[in-house]
Amino acid sequence: MLLISISLLLVRWTRLNQAENLRIPQNAQSLIQIETDKLIFDFIKEEIIQFPKGKEKDSVDKEQTKPWQIGVSIPAKLNLFALNDEPLQYYGKFKISDFEDFEQWLQKSNLPLTQVASESDSTTYFTYDSKRFALLSNKQQVVLAWGNLTEHYRVRMEELLKDDESTWDLAETRLSASLKATNNHVRYVDRQGNWFGLRFGSGDIHMQGEIASESFLFPKQFVLLEDTDRTNELARLEVNADLPRLLNHSESYLEKLAIPVDSIKPYLGNYMGFEWKKGEVSQWETIINYEYDDNFEQIEKKELHELKVPNMAIRMKASPHLLNLLPNKLFYQLNSAVYADFVKLSTEKPTNASVEKLVASPYVFLLRANLSNIHIAGMSWSPAKSGMESIELLGKPLSATKISLDGSVIFKNKNQNSFYQILDNQSL
Repeated sequence: MLLISISLLLVRWTRLNQAENLRIPQNAQSLIQIETDKLIFDFIKEEIIQFPKGKEKDSVDKEQTKPWQIGVSIPAKLNLFALNDEPLQYYGKFKISDFEDFEQWLQKSNLPLTQVASESDSTTYFTYDSKRFALLSNKQQVVLAWGNLTEHYRVRMEELLKDDESTWDLAETRLSASLKATNNHVRYVDRQGNWFGLRFGSGDIHMQGEIASESFLFPKQFVLLEDTDRTNELARLEVNADLPRLLNHSESYLEKLAIPVDSIKPYLGNYMGFEWKKGEVSQWETIINYEYDDNFEQIEKKELHELKVPNMAIRMKASPHLLNLLPNKLFYQLNSAVYADFVKLSTEKPTNASVEKLVASPYVFLLRANLSNIHIAGMSWSPAKSGMESIELLGKPLSATKISLDGSVIFKNKNQNSFYQILDNQSL
């Protein structure tokens, strides 16, 4: 047993040393690093790399290809990077250890692959393309692209596949010593020093990070909606920041909703909150139809139709004059009201103003949701299907333009590692 433990430690040490030498392009804007070995070793420590008690393996499970059987060298630290001109598109480059195994895995994956002969050399590429994911490989390496794929992604993938990486930077140089010490399994970092990390534990995912932006401009005093009763709460989002500055990043979208952005900015303050409650609200819509009478004359006929809409509300620190500039219907009919601390737009009719108020808080940001009860029509996947129960993310200011985030996602099953639960529910 001692010999096995020593052997495992040596293997892990060797793989970690090899991972220290992995490179990414110099013009990489951001990096997502996944500590694959750390994830596996933490699974072992939590004794969850086994099927849950009472669950039997079926024939599919027995035939399922293991990660080490796909013919690709999976490093101890897996790096995905986004380039300067494509911030929402991530690439990964990996060595192929056994091309026959890789080819068999591709065939088993049922991906609609295409073999393309290169015009510049004798290389044959395997390719797969979708709206969000693309694959390009030769017999030595494979490049993956994931995210909001641009029209030039295929050219970029070919360049990455052929690059000898001699001018690339060590990926580890992008991570500060303090970020490495966070003990996270997944890390995001960009050139501006913003970072975010995830740590998968038994029944939860811990989240933490630091983000800076000139758009924030946090006020000197922070408020949140007073907690009175969370029984009916589905989701809640609250932000203390200069709202006119924040709107600068959403002008084009808001203008599509017929919101006069420039006109409303002078009336906005430094707080906005969104709330979604359980249940639905009845709203009535007038439908006008035209019919013909016995004399073949056209007559107008009005009918009232009941609509069931979500129970949602938006609260803002703002001048009451703002309500005169906003449309009374966005996605749903909105009722407006003026409270002591804020103005409110909601799908339900206004309630007693004394019930709702803002109170002092150490936090400038709050995100909270009851994930087990959120089901969005038209979506095949939901957090509840992966076993997620709730999420809470809180933010404290480090300066007027920088925030520290800390929170967690809680799973219903508190005894299994959260990453294992996500994979087991096939929600990736």
